[in-house]
Amino acid sequence: MAIKDPLENPIAAQVRKKYGTPNGLGDTWLGISRFGLLNPYAGIFRTKPTKSGQIVVRNKFYQQFAPRTAGQIAASQTFANAMTAWGGLTDDQKNQYNIDARKIRIEGVNLFVRQYMLSH
Repeated sequence: MAIKDPLENPIAAQVRKKYGTPNGLGDTWLGISRFGLLNPYAGIFRTKPTKSGQIVVRNKFYQQFAPRTAGQIAASQTFANAMTAWGGLTDDQKNQYNIDARKIRIEGVNLFVRQYMLSH
């Protein structure tokens, strides 16, 4: 039986999201470092559309932090309010946003949030 390494051709494996740690061995710890952390294939993989199809792009891991400044907290709250307002729209209103958003090649929810954030 042939064993195919998915890292040889990540496009065929359709790699997405976090990939690479713990490197296929579960949460195995060897010594004081996590196995696979120095793996050159580790990172966050995503697909990116191109004119000839799509490619897989690897980004480095990053750590998200909670907002700490007053401006970040205010923006986060405004975004939460926008998402709540989007959920309160009727299906007809959402469909109209989707139709309007197609003209600028984004989703209706993104258009709504953009307008909401600019107006508040």
